[in-house]
Amino acid sequence: MIDSHPCQGYGEDFLRLRASKSMSKEQVAFLLGEDVRFIERLESEKIYPSSYLMNKISEVFQMDIKVVSGRIWCKSPSECSKWV
Repeated sequence: MIDSHPCQGYGEDFLRLRASKSMSKEQVAFLLGEDVRFIERLESEKIYPSSYLMNKISEVFQMDIKVVSGRIWCKSPSECSKWV
């Protein structure tokens, strides 16, 4: 990810994705093996998940890892994809 930059807006998309699945912060935190504070920081874009956590996110939400990583990291802002 050296050539990549963090995408803006991924936190809000993560929140929408979580809401679309009717999942609470607590439920997602449990499934990811994290605490609620982690989910809050992720949704407010204060942190970027590691490769391991991006894999876990893709498993929890049954999404292709390329979609997840492409929404969080991109070569240019115009290349950022949307989750929902």
